[in-house]
Amino acid sequence: MMALRMTRPDTDRRCQTRGTRRVGSLRGLAMWLGVVLVGMTGCSGESQDGGLGGVPSPDPYRPSMTQLPAPAPDRIVYKGGTLTMYDLPAGRWMVQRPGAPYPYPIGPKHTLPEGLDAENIFVYYCRPGGQQSGHVSLAQIQAAGREHDSQIR
Repeated sequence: MMALRMTRPDTDRRCQTRGTRRVGSLRGLAMWLGVVLVGMTGCSGESQDGGLGGVPSPDPYRPSMTQLPAPAPDRIVYKGGTLTMYDLPAGRWMVQRPGAPYPYPIGPKHTLPEGLDAENIFVYYCRPGGQQSGHVSLAQIQAAGREHDSQIR
C-alpha cells in the first residue's frame, strides 16, 4: 500500500489576516478621527445661545426673518410702476403682493400692476439654503426714493 501524501491548502492564512488587519486599522483610524472631531466641536447639552440643544424650535421649517438684514430701500428704484433692484452677490429677489397667496421671484426689473396698496406689497431676498431677509414695503421704497431725490436737488 502506498501512503497518501498530505498537501497544504491553496490559501495562505497570512494574506487573509493582513486584509482584516487593514480593515481593522482603517476602522480604528475612522473612530480616532471621530473622537478628535467631537473633542474639537464639543458635545455639551447647551447650545451657543444658552438653551438646551435637544429642545427643538417651535417651527423648525420656517426660517427666521431676522437671519439676514432687510434690503436697503434707498438702493431700490421705483418709477412708473417698475421696480429696479440692485445686484445681489448670491440669491434672488422676491415680491409678496396682497392678492397673491405666495411670494414669487422677480428679476432685476419688475413691473407691478397699478392700484395696489403700497403698504401691503413687500420686497425681500432669499439666499441659497433657504435664508430670507427682512421685508421692505413698497411704501418704504417710495419714501426712501423721495428722500434721495430731495437730497440731490
